[in-house]
Amino acid sequence: MRSGVLRLLLATWACALVAAADPVGPITTHFEEWLKSNGYGEFDYARRDLGEVGSYGGKKDDHQEVQQTPIVFIHGNTDGALKEPGPYSSGSSAQIAYFESKGYTQAELYVTTWGNRRLDEAAYQAHNCSTLVRLRRFVEAVLKYTGKKAIHLSGHSMGVTLARKVAKGGKVTEKLNGNTCDLGPPLTEQIDVFWGSAARTTACAPASPRRILVMKLTASGLGTVAARTTAKCVASSLYPKNAISRTIPACFIR
Repeated sequence: MRSGVLRLLLATWACALVAAADPVGPITTHFEEWLKSNGYGEFDYARRDLGEVGSYGGKKDDHQEVQQTPIVFIHGNTDGALKEPGPYSSGSSAQIAYFESKGYTQAELYVTTWGNRRLDEAAYQAHNCSTLVRLRRFVEAVLKYTGKKAIHLSGHSMGVTLARKVAKGGKVTEKLNGNTCDLGPPLTEQIDVFWGSAARTTACAPASPRRILVMKLTASGLGTVAARTTAKCVASSLYPKNAISRTIPACFIR
């Protein structure tokens, strides 16, 4: 199952996507009502201020079953949950459409917009407590809502480093103002596959697009398991000590 998901995730980035209609959000009414009833209402995961592209995921009703391991997507800087017009606003639409073409349903695919999707404010986005806590609670909410023991976590660009910290947990100290927060313990047992693309998580030379790296997260840090490239890659200084007790298969595309 794990290897199958890795192949599907790889296909969404390394292969041409199948023709499919763009997914339409926001999250379902069933999921939104569950969030409000279970203490997550303050986080506004629906992002209805962004209309149909602000979020995605959820069951139709109580009777819909979640058969696949749910996938949570975390988008990059100034992007959003789903595609909207513009050169840097693809969201997770292509990935969601691909997985749905393979039998997944909206009840198994989740994403919410963090940030404001304003390209002119890209430099002001940070790994701050408000963003990290909101995304961590989203992952926790999906786990509880679906009733699954684990999820797959997929990040793009800045969403990869956000996702890594969400998975790692622990304390966060904001460099600009010293604010602190605690994300909780590592989600080691709750994340089956971690997937990242176009992220500043490794240093490779020479740089090249679509450089595929298969990585692992261990108690000693981020190490290369198998690199399908001749480039020498090393772990970055960002979150180098991942307090994770078992190996999580993780793929990164540069």
